[in-house]
Amino acid sequence: AAPLPAAPPAAAPSPAEPPAATPPPRASAASPRRRSSARSPASALKGYTRRRASAKLKPRDPSLMSFFEETLPKWAAVAESDAFASGQQVPCKLFLDATVQLIKIFDSIYGMGMVKDDIDGNRAKIEANLLKLPADAQPAATLQSMCRAELAAAKGDAAAASVEGSTCLAILWLKRALLLVEGMLEALVADAKAELADCVNKGYEKGLKMHHNMIMKGVFNTAYHAIPYRADFTKALGDPAKVEADMPAVWKTFAAIMTPLDAFLKETKIEPPPSDSWW
Repeated sequence: AAPLPAAPPAAAPSPAEPPAATPPPRASAASPRRRSSARSPASALKGYTRRRASAKLKPRDPSLMSFFEETLPKWAAVAESDAFASGQQVPCKLFLDATVQLIKIFDSIYGMGMVKDDIDGNRAKIEANLLKLPADAQPAATLQSMCRAELAAAKGDAAAASVEGSTCLAILWLKRALLLVEGMLEALVADAKAELADCVNKGYEKGLKMHHNMIMKGVFNTAYHAIPYRADFTKALGDPAKVEADMPAVWKTFAAIMTPLDAFLKETKIEPPPSDSWW
């Protein structure tokens, strides 16, 4: 009998269709991958990102004016204005100019860019409303007078007056965010050894935390871990000794303006009581 033909060699896999690789087992909550460090993820993230943020800060030339030396005249102009000195009415244009200068502090606080953007956005809305007034009325306009006009148009209903684009709504959220800055400065002044992140957190509790939902609180908690160390923060603002010495005057002047403004917003119900907050 004739011998059977040899079996043909096995075909090589097509380059377009490589053999499927077995995927590696996926970690699960029930069987997490073993970590190489005993530190918790939160503490590792906190130390790593804070060091990185501090390393990115560039010290300001100590021969130049410090941040607070540049900022104090802006808020002093508000406090010394006729409107504020005579009746604690906050002149709109001067207040907005001082705010522009103040929020530059966030350029040296990594992770707080969202707060700076929020403040500047609301500042711009108030400025747009100011520019809608007759040119001869703009210099005398105060934040209170602009809010009262909107309240009058809404027949005294603060919720109805606080629509998107209104001065009432913009100053409400601007005030809340600026209270974060005030609380931060207060904590920095009260304890020269307190770390910047802890002082920012105290400011957050004073100004914004009670108005944020769980998602926004989580966003802030993540940003908190990117806040640089106090020593590097002060170097970025100028000569550290001068920065620390000039800080109390800015805080006191700024707080003296924010206190009556906050009281006005609460009195008019633009800032609603916590029990019936509509924002």
